Amino acid sequence: YTISNTVCNGAVAQSKGIMVKYDPGGPIAGGGASNGAIWISRAFTNNTFGFNGNDRLQAVAVNPEGTVANPTNYIYTTGSGEITNGLEGLVIAKVRTNGAGVWMAAPAFSVTSGASRGMAITIANNGNDIIAAGYTNYSGSNESPYLVSCKTNGTISFATYSSTGAGLPYPVWSAATIYPPGANVQYLGIGYTAISASTNQTPPFSPLFWSVLPAPPAGFNPGRYYGVTFNSGFIFAVGTTDAVTNTGDWLIEKWDLSGNLIQRSVLTSPMYSTAGGNALFAVTSLGTGCGSRVYAVGVGTNNITSTSDGVLLEIDPNTLSIASITTNQFNTRNLNTGVATDGSELYISGQTLTVAGEWDTYLVRYKVKNFYLPEEP
Repeated sequence: YTISNTVCNGAVAQSKGIMVKYDPGGPIAGGGASNGAIWISRAFTNNTFGFNGNDRLQAVAVNPEGTVANPTNYIYTTGSGEITNGLEGLVIAKVRTNGAGVWMAAPAFSVTSGASRGMAITIANNGNDIIAAGYTNYSGSNESPYLVSCKTNGTISFATYSSTGAGLPYPVWSAATIYPPGANVQYLGIGYTAISASTNQTPPFSPLFWSVLPAPPAGFNPGRYYGVTFNSGFIFAVGTTDAVTNTGDWLIEKWDLSGNLIQRSVLTSPMYSTAGGNALFAVTSLGTGCGSRVYAVGVGTNNITSTSDGVLLEIDPNTLSIASITTNQFNTRNLNTGVATDGSELYISGQTLTVAGEWDTYLVRYKVKNFYLPEEP
């Protein structure tokens, strides 16, 4: 399964997210959808439970649910949808393997301008929790990392920005009440406005809330999340401390499943400055307990060579410190954009700018080091 975005050229051109299913063997000639795909789905649609405006899908994950002997696979995706007046809210949607939508949750926080957007998604806690990571725009161009957790039935467990203080709570509503657009709810001293009502959310009649804040709450941490993973009971989200001016440092934060920020680490290296921006775009993990490792990939601006290097950071999940840095320097501009593992090796995808001015893709394989046994020859 893959996701993308396309432009709908109606009376007003609008961006629309799409989800595509391919056969494991690759595109099929004469497949049921274009380009050899089995199907193409909007994942959430306006006439079902979506938005009338621009929306985007940014990440996808698959979760086997039900009994171990006879599980049913469901697809989860995150991104953003235009709620009203050009304002975009973070969206999580559950989709069947035939492309039909099951539910959509939109725990959006912002003020009267800007966006909340999901950039990455992962499955946690033995398939019981769906974690989306992204960012929320809370005032002008100010952004803060944003983390959302929901159950497989769409119920929001928490939705919070990265903060040095208490995170902004997601409102609780009455499942027996229909909230018309414009209805207000006060929750823990914060006012929320219902933008639109939907019978396709959990609990029934749950509104899509938009938090209207008179001023940014104290304690906002700046930055964006681009990647998220789960390991040994904790959520690890990575990104950058500044995506607006492109002068950020590598960022990793550790959360528990109750929505508490356990640790925030801004990673730096003498080799990499913030002049051109450092960012981590994807993350995975291996092992459990004291033997586990978190691996994040992204880009770093090299002080020595004046290049943009594709970087692979090996991170200690206990201290969130860098254990090692591995770089890809194919040309002067390189970005590592994705990472996956089969349990023994790491696979890194990326792109590099050639001397001809074209972006080429690459795939790199690394053997995972064993730090508790002698190195193999």
